[in-house]
Amino acid sequence: KSSMDPDLELLAMESEKWWGVVDMKNNAPILEMNRADRNAFQTHHWINIDDQKYLSVQVKKNEMTMWRVKKERAYDVKTTRLQCRYKLVQDEKYTITVNGKKINFCEFD
Repeated sequence: KSSMDPDLELLAMESEKWWGVVDMKNNAPILEMNRADRNAFQTHHWINIDDQKYLSVQVKKNEMTMWRVKKERAYDVKTTRLQCRYKLVQDEKYTITVNGKKINFCEFD
């Protein structure tokens, strides 16, 4: 599964064993991670919580994690300009864990 957040120009992609996010404007990976559990895939969603962008990702069969999108400014040596870049930071207060159960489907509204 893959999905794009058009405002941020970030592309989230995932497979059975891996997930990652690419900044399409800079054509650069932001975060890549292997999954510990092969039963968790095709579950990511771009969401807003209090005007803050998040990416939800199922990383284990019983756990959904939330990644806050953080905007950073960095100096580009090649162009000698400041550029906006993004970073994903896990926000553990929004982690959803179902003990002893498997999350089979996840949807946000």
